[in-house]
Formats: sequence, C-alpha cells, structure tokens
Amino acid sequence: MGSVRRIVEAAPEETQQWFQDLEPEELARFLAAHRSDIEQADRIWEQHPEAGYAYRVVSGKIMEIDSPYWWFMRNYMLFRSQHFRYLAGTGDIAAAIRVFDTGSVLWERISREPFFTSRILGNALLQIHLGGLMDAAREGTIGKFDSATLQRWADSMPPQEAKWRERFSLALESEQSMIADYALNWPRTCVLLGFGSDISEWLISVLKPLYLPHVYSEAREFIDRNMRLRQLCRAECLEDIRAELVEMSRGHDDTIAYPFEPFRQDAEFLIIRRMGRSCAFMRTIRAGLAVELYLRKYGKLPEGLSALVPEFLPEVPKNPFTGEPLRFERGVLPYWNMESEAVETFEGYRVYGGGDPEVAEVGDTRSDKDGHIPVWNRRMTGEGK
Repeated sequence: MGSVRRIVEAAPEETQQWFQDLEPEELARFLAAHRSDIEQADRIWEQHPEAGYAYRVVSGKIMEIDSPYWWFMRNYMLFRSQHFRYLAGTGDIAAAIRVFDTGSVLWERISREPFFTSRILGNALLQIHLGGLMDAAREGTIGKFDSATLQRWADSMPPQEAKWRERFSLALESEQSMIADYALNWPRTCVLLGFGSDISEWLISVLKPLYLPHVYSEAREFIDRNMRLRQLCRAECLEDIRAELVEMSRGHDDTIAYPFEPFRQDAEFLIIRRMGRSCAFMRTIRAGLAVELYLRKYGKLPEGLSALVPEFLPEVPKNPFTGEPLRFERGVLPYWNMESEAVETFEGYRVYGGGDPEVAEVGDTRSDKDGHIPVWNRRMTGEGK
C-alpha cells in the first residue's frame, strides 16, 4: 500500500483525484463536495422513463434498449485500477504512472456524462454499508462515526435533483462525437487495456481472481485465445473483432466470456444504462441511513418512514417510477437466499427502494440478510442492537 500511495503522490496533480480510495472520513467530504450532483440525480428518470439509451454508431441514432452495459464500462476502470496497483506492487514506478495517467484521461471523459456521475455517487454511498460503517456507528465502536457525522451524510441527499434532466439531454446532444469514438474504440481498449507485452502475466495475476475463478489452465486458455483478438484490435477491424468475440464465447460459460459479453450482442452500440434503479437505489440508501440514525438515537425501529421526518429526512422519499412513498417493513421478513436459491426469513427491517413497478420485489429491492446487498434490508440480532 505504501508503494501505491507514493505513486499517487508522484502522479500529475490533475489526475490524482480519479483513483483515490474513499476512506470513511473522506466519504463525508466526497458527499459534501458533490452535494449538488447528488441533489439532482434522482429525478432524471422521471423525464426519461424509457428502458435505456443506445447510440448506434452506424446510423447515428439514439435508440431505446434495456441492457446493463454500465458494468462493462465500470469494469474497464476496475481493470485500470488493478493494473496500476499490480505494477506498483512490482516496484515498476514508471509503468504504474503511465497506466495511472492513461486511465485517468478516459475516466475524466466518461465522468462528464451525468449518468456515470450518478452511478459513481451510488457506488460511493454503498460503501457506507459494505464497509461496515453503519455497524460501527450503531455499536459505537468507532467514535468518529457519531450521529452528527451520519446526519451530515443523510443531509447531503435532499430530493431536489432538477437540473439533471437538462444536463442529461445536453450531454446526449453535445457529446455524440465522443460517444461514437468511445463506442468504436471500446473493443480495442477493453481487450488491450493499454497494456504492453506483460498482458499474459497480468491477466493471470489480476483478472483470474476477479473474473476467472477457475483453474490455472483455463486462465491460460483464455489468455491464448486473447492473442488472436489483440491482432485484430491492431487492425482496427470492428467486424472481425466482433466475429472473433462470438467465436471466443462459444463453449464457455459467462464467467470466461464476461469481459467481452457486450460485443457478442451488439459491438456497434454504446449503451447508456437505464436510470430508474439508480434513482430508486440512492433514495433507498438515504432512507436506510435515516432508519439507522433513528435506531441508534432511540434504540428502536421507527413505526414508519414518516417518523423520520423532519429529524432525519426532509420528507419521505418516493419511488421515481410511481411517485408513491417508499415502503417500510419491520419484523420477520422474507428474503431470497442466493446460495440456497430459496425464500427464507430474517428479523429486521426493509426499505423498498422501488424499481420497475412490475418487479418491485427484485433488483434493487432484493437482498439477503447477511449484508451482501442491503443497507435497506438489515438483519438485527435484537431490537435496538
């Protein structure tokens, strides 16, 4: 970790912000600095209720499509970050800084899109729970996570998100050339990742534990298949790349094909993923924070979300699809256990953040009791504990 920190300090000042790891105390500052973005994020879906947007490079048209392509773009940045850390760990300072710089350039371009910013904020908020911060706050084991700190986090999410609609439309209109360029270059950058001759060793050391939970030989087979694709990428031949990706995916499960999945489907599309679940997700996080604050202060669960107003919430958050207030349940509740693939029960509470109104019980609202997903669906060992 020390090596990584030294490299970050040695990188150009303008790129340092893009690869910061948000420590708990940094998260509050992050939320405060992006308050206006957070305030604007929820309501964009109310003007854009379609399934999603796809910019088709061939025809130059914006199309509607329902596909979570966001994850593949996020994974690219994950690859960059992991490769940076890998090189830092080997002591190759110059190579690490090169990866850091080139990755930050792409990140800066992507982050100008309102959609990506909202997802980044959502992921940052998710750290509140996944990092165990709420547990520490509830139990009083970390002094700095007092009610005032958590209250500031909750206050950074008031429902005012008006300008996102205008920004989103303008981004689609003004950034079409960037979108087209990114879509055309995505197959090359996804595969090559800007790396040099060390790609085979790096794939084994980094990609394998992330995306290839198989034996070494299968990872090596994946790498060998990748060599042909790299040659096609140099030729910048989109159709050949797509054909090769289709061939690579045959006879393999989704884990092996995972990094190339979008190009098996539509190589010429850049997808801007549907916003509805993101909006509902952030509202749910806000409500979940408020429930935790109430639980810590009063030692019991609220009877409903209205009990959180105005002390912990300015108003009860609403489902962005229906306009109805989020639902709050407490007691012995069912949940879907992904390991046993069965419905089980847990004692606690759940805030339903909404999603597609026809599948309101799944997606962002589905969770398991052991904290893999929910700040909105927590298991408790006892009332007020």
